[in-house]
Amino acid sequence: MNIYIQTEISSREEDSNLLKAIIAAKKGGKVIISNFETIKFLLEKNLLKEGIFHTKSLVHNQRKNRLLKLLSKKGFMITSLDEENGIIKDKKSFKNFIETRFTEESLKNADKIFCWGREEYETLINHFPTFKDKFLLTGSSRLDMWKKNFQSYWHNDFKHKEKQVLISLNFPLVNGFKTYEKILEELNKSGYFSRSNKYFDEIKEIYEITKKNFELFKEMIVFLAQNLKKVNFVVRPHPVEKKQTWVDLLKNFQNVTIDNNENFNTSLYSANILIHNSCTTAFQAALVEKKIFCYSPLKENIEHGRLANSLGEKIVSKENLLQQIKEYYIKSTPEKVSKDNFELINSRLHNSFNNSLSSDLIVNTWAKLFLNLKYKRNNLFMIKFSLALQGLYKKFLSLFNLNNNNLDTKFRKYDFEAITVKIDKLKKVLQINENFKVQILSNQCIFIKKDEF
Repeated sequence: MNIYIQTEISSREEDSNLLKAIIAAKKGGKVIISNFETIKFLLEKNLLKEGIFHTKSLVHNQRKNRLLKLLSKKGFMITSLDEENGIIKDKKSFKNFIETRFTEESLKNADKIFCWGREEYETLINHFPTFKDKFLLTGSSRLDMWKKNFQSYWHNDFKHKEKQVLISLNFPLVNGFKTYEKILEELNKSGYFSRSNKYFDEIKEIYEITKKNFELFKEMIVFLAQNLKKVNFVVRPHPVEKKQTWVDLLKNFQNVTIDNNENFNTSLYSANILIHNSCTTAFQAALVEKKIFCYSPLKENIEHGRLANSLGEKIVSKENLLQQIKEYYIKSTPEKVSKDNFELINSRLHNSFNNSLSSDLIVNTWAKLFLNLKYKRNNLFMIKFSLALQGLYKKFLSLFNLNNNNLDTKFRKYDFEAITVKIDKLKKVLQINENFKVQILSNQCIFIKKDEF
């Protein structure tokens, strides 16, 4: 079976997409992983044979809608699991999330929608009862890799330090590569505000709070770095946030590292403590029983992020946070998932407290869908040749500054050695004996299949 997996943010999705890819390849699948632009280019050139197209979101803008319609017209089957997930939202804001990310028109093009957890699954069924058979409660491949049995996968990427605090940042609205005004303009143009009449107010409210928290987090991190010189701090900006802002602020502190290049788990597993505000990362930290501090000095009562903030201990001042960190390292009491947190996580994340893989459910669904398709082999030589020509054309345009709009800050170029190392680690975790063949078709496109020789 031909499987095409779209990746948007490499640091967020690359590892979990590789997980799905090798499970599918083990079952005989031929898997291409790439970004939106590359898949669109290959499709328009008629270089992709019919198969399963798996996307990280169903609704985004008109370009995405046109791509999905073209895929459906050409006989592809479409599945989706929304990587934005919305798991930190409460019931009211979760409804806004559903309205902005799904429409009846988009659901007509889709064959199956995978859901992170029971809350998302039930909300979607209630909101779109006509399409209830398209929704599946599977969980997510990213969730698979948050579990303890993947600990060895992440631990090989760094040297563990005795005292390490991870600070997870979430400030793309005020420190992103795009201005707040530009983000609003693009959301409006893409139809988000027309799909949900309350989404604009929600974004505006989040922006106002985020502006204040941005400055307070700056003060807090400097304060902790100054007063806890024997503690190593890893500051992790959001994937679409400007890293340089934090490098400039913290460049004089020897005990601070700023890093968001790899998956969040590479930093989480080496840390003892997570500090955050309104971040999905709190769910990841809770699952592997890390100490969680929600730094929340503002008095505003905002719904956004309330669930994530409830998973840890709420701290309202930098002085108190300093004291709590000191006490933690003195006591070193192991963290356990409370009953309330267990129920919250279980409602939002399917398969969260067992070793079953959501990826298996997803791949098995692909295999069933592919029974409706006839397998045709892709011409990898022509794909690679066409992508090489496209790359040369882009370089030519860049010489005259005509290609700036195509700059992709979210997607990391593929490296053969790095990909094969990750696949080898996945094989060990999953106890897979089969070997896999990996081909780099371009900087932004890889092909994976089972090595049959």
